[in-house]
Amino acid sequence: MIDATPLEGTLYFATVANVGLYQLPEMNTILRVYMAGTPLSSTSIDTLEGNQLGVYDSSAANSQPQWATAIPIAYPQANTPQYAPIPRGLPWTMNWPIPMYYMRGPGAIGFVPAPANVVTVQIDWQPEPNPLVNLTDVDILPDKAVNAICYMTIAYMCAADGNAEGFAQNMLGYGGQNGTGGAIGQLLTWKRDRQPKLKPVGPLFVTARTRWSGPPRVGTGAGRYGN
Repeated sequence: MIDATPLEGTLYFATVANVGLYQLPEMNTILRVYMAGTPLSSTSIDTLEGNQLGVYDSSAANSQPQWATAIPIAYPQANTPQYAPIPRGLPWTMNWPIPMYYMRGPGAIGFVPAPANVVTVQIDWQPEPNPLVNLTDVDILPDKAVNAICYMTIAYMCAADGNAEGFAQNMLGYGGQNGTGGAIGQLLTWKRDRQPKLKPVGPLFVTARTRWSGPPRVGTGAGRYGN
């Protein structure tokens, strides 16, 4: 199995009014999620309920957590004031109705609050490559993966035929540049160079400090500023 996770794709689907949980195809990683253009913050069920803080929220009706009884809203919806941080570590509450998404198991995505209208969801993701078993399977792997796929296919064919010598000769290429190892090594190098470009780099310093307007303040001591 060749893990080519740096591949990136985009999935679109329409919501159903007042429905907050949707089935997804098999994938590697979700990178970004947008609801009618609104960027959604990622979270988890445990975080929504404050379990990591020992809160175990049950403040809604019938002792349910507030996220589970959230009233659906119409999207697009502003998720935060400009430059204001989102308190992602706190339990979800209607007092701060931040649009979020969470995963329920590996194959379902949920939205809080649920959409009250029919809109388009955009998910930037790293898809799971097709197994390339059937002639109808679409190959989404880059050209850099061709040699690795060919060498591993030959190796598996030799093993299936009981040709231990052929299998061993193919696998001996792990140390060379022309065998299986060289092909997989080139693919892994490409993956290592490509992977950081798919993830946000942070935290970063905020340079647009509009709250510090006017002339520079004069320091009056270590770590302090004058009035």
